[in-house]
Amino acid sequence: MEEIRKLLMSYVEDVPGMLGIVLSDREGIPIIRCTVDDCPEPATRPAFLSAHSASLEQAGKMGMGANETIMAVYQNYQVIHMLYSGVVISLIATTEAILNEIRNTGDSLKPLIQDISVAVLDPV
Repeated sequence: MEEIRKLLMSYVEDVPGMLGIVLSDREGIPIIRCTVDDCPEPATRPAFLSAHSASLEQAGKMGMGANETIMAVYQNYQVIHMLYSGVVISLIATTEAILNEIRNTGDSLKPLIQDISVAVLDPV
């Protein structure tokens, strides 16, 4: 797990303004967290993560097709939640970070997420 944490930290450090990446299940239970000291701790809590997971699912019921990404911009932070293979990727950044760079980081994590979902969500 430490190797995955180091890999995720390399993604965090590569994007200016990125503060953390949290991988969780749909209920908001963190699988792994990788954050810098400036990352707001409430954004990594299960209650916050599960609320946005529920938003992902509810937005998909609005008749516009499946929803796999939701973005929220707050006063000082922005958060992107992406659902992939049953794992929610939460990317936390400052408001100065470039949204597209953050989203591209989430997309580049998908091969890793595929492996994690098989190992964690479907244990043998």
